[in-house]
Amino acid sequence: MSQGDGPAPSNLPAGVSLLENQVAGHTAAQGCLGLLKPTGDGDDAGTVLKPTGKVQCGIREIAFYERLEEVRRRCGDAEEETLWTALLRVVPQYYGHPKLTVDGREVEFIQLEDLTAGLEWPCIMDVKIGRRTWDPLATPEKRRAEEGKYKACRQRYGLCIPGFQFYAVRKGGALVRHGKDYGKRLTEDNIRDAFLLYLNATEDGRLSRTLLERFLADLRIIRDWARKQTTFRLYSSSVLLVYDAAQLGQRGDSALQRNTSLNASNGQTAAAPLSVKARMIDFAHAFPADASEAGTVDDNYLQGVESLVGLFEQFLAADGNCPALPEGFLPLPCQVAGHAFHKGTDSLGLLKSVDDGSVLKPIAKLLAGQRELKFYQQIQQAMAEQQRTELALLRELTPQYRGHRQLPIDGELIDFMQLEDLTQGMLEPCIMDVKIGRRSWDPTATEEKRRYEASKYVESREAYGFCIPGFQFYSLQAGRLQRYGKEYGKKLTEATVKDAVRRFLNADAGGLCRQQLIQFLTDLWNIQKWARTQTSYRLYASSVLLVYDARRLKPVLLHGGRKSPRTPNPPTTPTTSAGMKGAGAGSSNPGSPVFCTNAINELGDVEPLQHYFQIQRSHSTNHNYEQDIKIMKENYTFMLDNLVGSYEEKIWAKARMIDFAHTFPVAPTEQPSVDRNYLEGIDNLVKLFEGLLQDCEIQNTPRQGVA
Repeated sequence: MSQGDGPAPSNLPAGVSLLENQVAGHTAAQGCLGLLKPTGDGDDAGTVLKPTGKVQCGIREIAFYERLEEVRRRCGDAEEETLWTALLRVVPQYYGHPKLTVDGREVEFIQLEDLTAGLEWPCIMDVKIGRRTWDPLATPEKRRAEEGKYKACRQRYGLCIPGFQFYAVRKGGALVRHGKDYGKRLTEDNIRDAFLLYLNATEDGRLSRTLLERFLADLRIIRDWARKQTTFRLYSSSVLLVYDAAQLGQRGDSALQRNTSLNASNGQTAAAPLSVKARMIDFAHAFPADASEAGTVDDNYLQGVESLVGLFEQFLAADGNCPALPEGFLPLPCQVAGHAFHKGTDSLGLLKSVDDGSVLKPIAKLLAGQRELKFYQQIQQAMAEQQRTELALLRELTPQYRGHRQLPIDGELIDFMQLEDLTQGMLEPCIMDVKIGRRSWDPTATEEKRRYEASKYVESREAYGFCIPGFQFYSLQAGRLQRYGKEYGKKLTEATVKDAVRRFLNADAGGLCRQQLIQFLTDLWNIQKWARTQTSYRLYASSVLLVYDARRLKPVLLHGGRKSPRTPNPPTTPTTSAGMKGAGAGSSNPGSPVFCTNAINELGDVEPLQHYFQIQRSHSTNHNYEQDIKIMKENYTFMLDNLVGSYEEKIWAKARMIDFAHTFPVAPTEQPSVDRNYLEGIDNLVKLFEGLLQDCEIQNTPRQGVA
């Protein structure tokens, strides 16, 4: 919580004391008047007193709480929940704004519910929300000062962590505190470590599922409110995370489910209510939306809340049933296909290194694992020797190989290869595994294995020469992570494969996104080019992994038809003729959003995408599809350089070749030729995405003759 800038109090009035659990904002230790708490067991017990600080800041914050109290009084016990009654569930109870005499001067306070009341080991984290933290009245000096703080986390996630404290369960409840200096060192690569610390991750990196679910219950309420409210702009506001570590056991969920206290005074486990809360706090810089922002959401606040929810959902997605793992390694939370870790079985899955973010893939079956390891090593060697070979070309089409190592898993040393995590830095990673090839068994397979493989994914393989064993995506429409496994993939037909890909691309949220499709096609065309020329290898059961960040997709879809977040602008579309085969030529419904038309620069205005990339078509009913695709390929490089203005990493959708356990060199007796089995699958995957790009053009093309 942010506090006043006055001097540290030397003479507090009777009945109050300094709040010992304050983790951020101005404190007495910094020479300021910080949070206070009433002492004793009177009516004020269980509350905190926050000094209002600067006059205007205090007026704004009191007004915000007073408005919520008016909602509470007006709505009472109404059954139907509104946007603002929902907010009451995730904001501390307000008890007025009393005045106290501190060091001989009258100071106004805001009296609020103490969120840590009754907790034995209160763990508290202040998460400041928003990439921008200065309000419209800030001076240039203030803006510059704010811009320089917590820059790495704010730019990527739209949030930062000014401070937190937690009681380390593994160390017998030792109190650990981290302040703003720790928070300023956090980056997109290590911010998860701060949450793992705060959430009391076990030695093998596991988190309490119950703890995560209860935090998410509150965080999703906050997110849903932020997605809809258009009344306020919140600057420098925080979400306070609070839970009681005394209710956590060494293995997390078991203790939570029993709701027992670990350090009861009588030495026995005693019943205790589970307390987990996420609450919105700090409204000193809450401003009503101005006329130019009317009807629009607070994107600055929304980004941070979406990021926070996304981080917790990623933690929750991790498999909690894996065997004990060495310290510093976690089950990969976003594995969508293949074998995963399961406790009590021999199944080995992908791991993630906490230290460098690498993915560790077990070298399970000896021969198959050694084949894959050797293949990656050959790619690395070809690059090191600057060879101009088919293998060297694969370096940009595959995850980076980072060596191999052994780890003890359940008392046994297991070999792993270390690979680049293709989702590194993604807040909402969406992943699809596309297994390439009509035939998936290698030359060494038994007859029984061949029959088994031939019986799987029959319809999609027959139609396309590929299948989809699994995928996950953060649905922009449903607002949650959705996962589809092999049972879903086995039911896909020639007609529904395209629907599955569209679903994965979030096309249901409002249409196809040109930036996303072009970025995928950039990689797919390169993979296709390699497959059309290489004659040295046969790839069986190999996959193409499609990965994108739904968090990066959102601003493109949200602002696709605007000049800027504040200034509406009619979208421009390329000139095309009507009547393209396979799609209607009508314009979109009046008032409906038009996507995929602008290149976003989040820090300023946007320029029409057609300035960089415009497909010219002949004005006839027989369009030259191949010529369209040729022109797309010739222009995509320049367009990619201009798609995104403010992100450091411009590419947020990519395709990579993976899984080479069944990759065989062409036999010496075999005539050199392309791998027809692999080429058929990749050709059809490319054609599917090219078709989606054509659909995207049609989607954004007005009816011929309509202005």
